[in-house]
Amino acid sequence: EAWTGTLESVFATRSDVEQKELEDKVFDAGKVYTAANKIAKPKVFIPVFPGTNCEYDTTKAFEQAGAQVKTVVFKNMTESQIVESVNAFEQAIKESQILMFSGGFSAGDEP
Repeated sequence: EAWTGTLESVFATRSDVEQKELEDKVFDAGKVYTAANKIAKPKVFIPVFPGTNCEYDTTKAFEQAGAQVKTVVFKNMTESQIVESVNAFEQAIKESQILMFSGGFSAGDEP
């Protein structure tokens, strides 16, 4: 009782207000509707930079929605890797209908 009653006057754990039963309004979709036409599969490009995050979650969400996802990591350790990454990004952008930028600190907060 010492640990529950000490601050009871400041942080009350009981109330004299009449308690009412709350209606439970949980949404239940029951059934998920998807398009009958399964031919369209948009191509999504997700560039991955040092410091970005959520590319895995985003990829999964797009794939569950029926998209084809391509992720390319921007490599910046050498000049040749930067050139290769820029070329890979250019090609991926040309092949995609959707360009999705992930969150986070792009380029590791570098200036």
